[in-house]
Amino acid sequence: MASKGRQNSHEESKPSFTNRINIERMALYQTWVRSPTYNRKDEPLKGFSKFFKHSAEEELEHAEKLMKYQILRGGRVVLTAINRPAHQEWATPLAAI
Repeated sequence: MASKGRQNSHEESKPSFTNRINIERMALYQTWVRSPTYNRKDEPLKGFSKFFKHSAEEELEHAEKLMKYQILRGGRVVLTAINRPAHQEWATPLAAI
């Protein structure tokens, strides 16, 4: 017998949930890669490093919540490969934002 909390989601919504999960993962990666840039000895901007790390953690939390919801509704989580960020160094913190 299925759990009362588990309900099947509409088939048309499953791809959009999977897409959103992958977008959150890409945002996580894009934000996370910025954190160590501003935590180096030659560029000690720890506030920016902390900001980007916190933002990445929020993106991870969003992706995890969406994955749990997708599974709860009887769907499957299909993750795609995340490409390397095009930029890994920025001229200024403003450019990184």
